[in-house]
Amino acid sequence: MAEISDKLERQRKDDPKLLAKMQVAAQGQAPRFLLVSQIHRGTQDLQLLGLEQGDAFHGTRVSGHALLSPGKSPVLFAGPAAYNGIFPQKDGVVITFDKDEPQDRIRESLVNLAEHPGLSEIPIIALSIDYGPGHAQAISHSFHRNRSVEEMFVSRCIMPERCDESVLVLLCSDSRVQPPSTPVGIPYAIQTLGAYVPKYIGADDETMQLNNFFSDWLSTDASEKRIVIVEHGGFTQEEPPCGAGQATAAKKLYDLGRFVGDYNILLRIE
Repeated sequence: MAEISDKLERQRKDDPKLLAKMQVAAQGQAPRFLLVSQIHRGTQDLQLLGLEQGDAFHGTRVSGHALLSPGKSPVLFAGPAAYNGIFPQKDGVVITFDKDEPQDRIRESLVNLAEHPGLSEIPIIALSIDYGPGHAQAISHSFHRNRSVEEMFVSRCIMPERCDESVLVLLCSDSRVQPPSTPVGIPYAIQTLGAYVPKYIGADDETMQLNNFFSDWLSTDASEKRIVIVEHGGFTQEEPPCGAGQATAAKKLYDLGRFVGDYNILLRIE
C-alpha cells in the first residue's frame, strides 16, 4: 500500500485538474452530496458514480441491514448527516442499494433517512445498483426527489474496480478523504466523523449491526484480515489535522477491539 501511495502521489502532481481541486480542498470542504453506502460498497460507489475528491461527504450503512433511525445510529449515520448541514450546497443525499436488496429494507432505510431533521429539505437520490457491469437505476419513492440529479448519476455510471475483501479502512467522513487502494483492489470502508468507532453496548442499534458485520467478516480467514485506521492531517502546512480524529484516537482503538477481539490486526496510519 505504501508503494501504491507513492505512485499515486507522483501521478497527482502531474494532474493539473486534480491540483486545481486540491487548491479548492485546501480552502475547506464544500461537498454537494451526502453519500450513504454499505460498508462493502462505499469505495465502489465513489468510482461508479464518478464522485471525485471533495464531491461527497460520507455516511455508512452496515452491509445487509436497513439504515437505522437517527436515534439508533448516532455515529454511522446521524453524525455525518447532522454535520452535513453546515455545507452551503446540498444537491442531494445519495443512498445506494444492491440490485437484489429486499424492498422492505429499502423502504425502511428511506423512511429513516427522511426522519433526520438535518436532511428534511434535501432531495433523496436512491439508487439500485448492479455492481458487476456498473449499472444504476433510480428508485421511485414518495420523499423529496431531484430527477435531474438521478438521471445524471444513472447516465454516467461506470464499472468499479473489484473489492479487496480482506481489508477494511476506517476513515473520516471528510469529503476530501478517500479510502486508499490495495494491491488487490479497493477496500471495504467505514466513514464516520473522525473515523470514530462506537462502543459496543449490546442494544438493538448500530453497535449490534456492527457486531454482526464483524462476526461474519472475521468468520473466515480472520488471520488474513486487516483493518487500516486513517487519521488524516491538514490539507496545508498551516491547517491543523482532523480534530475529531485526534480526540478519539485511543478510544477508537479500544472500542474497535471490543468488536474484533485482536489488536494484532490493527494498523494505524497517521
